[in-house]
Amino acid sequence: MTVLLDEVSLQGLPCHLVDPEVFFADAPGDIEYAKGLCTDCPLRTECLAGALRRGEAAGVWGGELLVNGEVVARKRPRGRPRKHPRPVEPVTRRDVAPNPLRGSTLQRPAAIRRRRAA
Repeated sequence: MTVLLDEVSLQGLPCHLVDPEVFFADAPGDIEYAKGLCTDCPLRTECLAGALRRGEAAGVWGGELLVNGEVVARKRPRGRPRKHPRPVEPVTRRDVAPNPLRGSTLQRPAAIRRRRAA
């Protein structure tokens, strides 16, 4: 996999374009953002397989969230559970816009942009 990584790393993998802390975030929105970055990655399956083989304890690897070394759908938030949980919408690749500073950011919904502009 190291040889494969050396060849592909020059192509600008999403995980090399953003702050690595994104892949170890606590906030559900940040976790979904990190998963969305992995959507079109050519090394997605190798990344997840490598993380499981190495016994990585936590983080987003290959588009999946690992908690205590196991793949889970969602990370349980800290504190008391909500009485009425709100749904979390996954971030898709089309929600990610390129950042001119070599990173990626989520596009803000139009309503938020209009409020901030006013």
